[in-house]
Amino acid sequence: SYLIYCTAPSGEPASYADTNTMGRGTPQAFWMGRLFDEPTYAWYQLTRFPFGGTSEGGVYELLWYRGQKDADPAQAGYPLDMIYDGHESLAFFRSAWNDPQSLYAFFKGSDNQSNHGCLDIGQFLIDRFGIRWACDLKGETYAVPDYWDRISGRWRYYRKRAEGHNTLLINPGKDADQDIFAACSIDTFGTAPGAAFAACDLTEAYASFGAEKIHRGFLVFDHRSKCLVQDEITCREPST
Repeated sequence: SYLIYCTAPSGEPASYADTNTMGRGTPQAFWMGRLFDEPTYAWYQLTRFPFGGTSEGGVYELLWYRGQKDADPAQAGYPLDMIYDGHESLAFFRSAWNDPQSLYAFFKGSDNQSNHGCLDIGQFLIDRFGIRWACDLKGETYAVPDYWDRISGRWRYYRKRAEGHNTLLINPGKDADQDIFAACSIDTFGTAPGAAFAACDLTEAYASFGAEKIHRGFLVFDHRSKCLVQDEITCREPST
């Protein structure tokens, strides 16, 4: 179900961390769909990676596909909004299933020690009318100098820094621009027919940069046609 929510109406992934593509297929969705009696899992594989298309499932599709019935998320009663917690704390929102023009968004907390992660606590993404208006730059190549130095080297690259994401900068310098050991989960989430919201306390990510208290909220509203990002910031002294 995470993969279903993580796929925008355009078919593009809700990219973050080292995500670059979702083009290899998930033939195990056929097996899992049978195991858990979830026809939407088969729908995901058949829709995203049709036979003879871009899927690299190969022999596994032959093994696991049984001509089972599939059902799209709307038919299966999937809610429009979903939250997943863990090292990468993610909230997903959309205005409709099966409409490539619909609004789609996600908002994330994070653990900055997540494997393959970025300094992107507070990041958000927004799609509308089939266009990605607020995006993620996707992963940096592993071959760049000092990439595997996770204390300072990696965080000098724009794609890995908070600076390269849709989140805050407070008194930044050339080194890491969020606390590399910070972990901030989404702590508020709500959904209703015409609106949905999530919020996260980002203070831990910026306390070492002079922040006293930071909250970021993400709201989908006006019959799910608009998004609002609101920050409440208090610093210990005048700050950039």
